[in-house]
Amino acid sequence: MKFLIRIYAFQLLSLWIVSILLPDAFKIIGSSENFFLAALILALLNLLLKPILKLIFFPVNAASLGLFSIVINGGVFYLLMKFLPSVEILPWHFDGATILGTIIPAIDFNFYGSLLLISFCISLITNFLN
Repeated sequence: MKFLIRIYAFQLLSLWIVSILLPDAFKIIGSSENFFLAALILALLNLLLKPILKLIFFPVNAASLGLFSIVINGGVFYLLMKFLPSVEILPWHFDGATILGTIIPAIDFNFYGSLLLISFCISLITNFLN
């Protein structure tokens, strides 16, 4: 039981952090109850569906050296959007940056690029918290 509560809390925290970091690309419309419901659905999808998908797509994931797991995370997050219409992902424009003389150019992400970016960020935050 403690494991399930911890997974739920990590999903809730990661959704909240990503909604703060990428407010133009990721929105959960409505009250805070939608955050709790989205975290619950995402935790259930990650616990029940994600291991099955990883098992099915193991050969593709092994051939891509694990990069296909980002696509699996995006698919799970897309299912979250279909189950809960208050979760929105929008196209996003990164203005670019200059960090210590390194120039990062401006990038326009379409819907699928934003979906993969947000699912990667949520996965990264969740794995960091574990």
